[in-house]
Amino acid sequence: MSNFDGELVDITNEAFWTVSSYKPGYSRDGFIDSNEETFWQSTGPKPHVIEARFDSIISIKMVSMYLNVDLDNSYTPEKLMIQAGTCYEDLVNVINVSLNEPRGNVNIFLGDETNQVVEAQLLRIWILDNNQGGNDSHLRKLAVFGPSEKSIFLQNTKPQTENSSYIRESHKRSKGVDMFNHFR
Repeated sequence: MSNFDGELVDITNEAFWTVSSYKPGYSRDGFIDSNEETFWQSTGPKPHVIEARFDSIISIKMVSMYLNVDLDNSYTPEKLMIQAGTCYEDLVNVINVSLNEPRGNVNIFLGDETNQVVEAQLLRIWILDNNQGGNDSHLRKLAVFGPSEKSIFLQNTKPQTENSSYIRESHKRSKGVDMFNHFR
């Protein structure tokens, strides 16, 4: 995670969202409605996966989640992995995040010091573990942000280096294995 000095634009509604599972009455609508009182609840064994598919390749700067251990206890996600790519076959691990009893908005910046955004058509958020080892997860709000036109202009005026690929070079490519066939 790092600081971002440009403006952000909410691109959450530009994606088609799917989840690996949900408890009846607690679907994906619970995290995309921007209401902290509603939530998505997974069901079944971990990991749990949330997927955003965009119509075209888009610049993604930040993922923001509202998590609250006081409300959700062992349902609160604490270990996350975010992948990005254009399809399942070229997904790469962008960032792994470990949280300690989160309360409030958690902002996860996907770019690094060289590259301020991730260019992707497919974004996968893996919930690998929960507070106290809980099995199912609650997610109250989820938003995805891209850079504004102003920040894109500022970024494009910075000198480019030979390391300017859109994903950090330290991350290895995944095999694109799809554990959940209904995502395809």
